[in-house]
Amino acid sequence: HVVPGQQYGDLHVGRMLGKGGFCTTYLTRSAGDRTTEVVKVFRKESHNTIKDLLCACNEVEAISRLNHDNIVRHLGVLHGPRHVLVRMDFAGPRTLYRFLARSESSRIAL
Repeated sequence: HVVPGQQYGDLHVGRMLGKGGFCTTYLTRSAGDRTTEVVKVFRKESHNTIKDLLCACNEVEAISRLNHDNIVRHLGVLHGPRHVLVRMDFAGPRTLYRFLARSESSRIAL
């Protein structure tokens, strides 16, 4: 299992940022250049239906297609025997849901 303090590939796994029914998100630090990243961990045993697999694939594809300075970047995917890890930029402690809830409209200026 992926746990804080563990080394997974070139990533040092830090504290857990959030947990949902679909994945768990951890703050990580790259061993090479020491940059802070976020990793979304999908447990393979929890996603054993075609629908779950399609949702995970759709999320990875959507993140990888985003290419804008104001949006987190997709940094890659790691694939292990028990997990799929999606690497992304760390955008800070706020969530998109909270950002939209506090804004006057539900639109984001890019």
